[in-house]
Amino acid sequence: MNITDIAGEHEDLFSLEVPDIYIVCFSLVDKDSLDSVEEFWIPDIQSLDQSVPIVLVGTQLDMRKPFDSRHITSEQGQKAAKRLGADYYVECSAKENSGIRETFQKAVMAKIRNEKKKLEMIKRMLNR
Repeated sequence: MNITDIAGEHEDLFSLEVPDIYIVCFSLVDKDSLDSVEEFWIPDIQSLDQSVPIVLVGTQLDMRKPFDSRHITSEQGQKAAKRLGADYYVECSAKENSGIRETFQKAVMAKIRNEKKKLEMIKRMLNR
């Protein structure tokens, strides 16, 4: 699996080969970043190829305060992932090295699941 970080450069999204998976990140302490993912990044990704799996990742988990209404809760993140059609939702903190392994495990799982779907579709087509 090849990993490319486009670091928020929108033009780079359209110049890439179709990837195996998209890992789309937003900050759990910045609602605008989730809004950007919902209104901008996911629609553009889905316009390129809806069959590529997406893992939605909430970052900066270590900075989230439980009762700060400006921060995004786990429930809000999960609802956003479902609404956006993401295959998985994960939260992580690079500072505390928390959720990093799970993020990449979910990415691999999404890729494997997507490959299985493709194989099943090919089998169905060949058995007609």
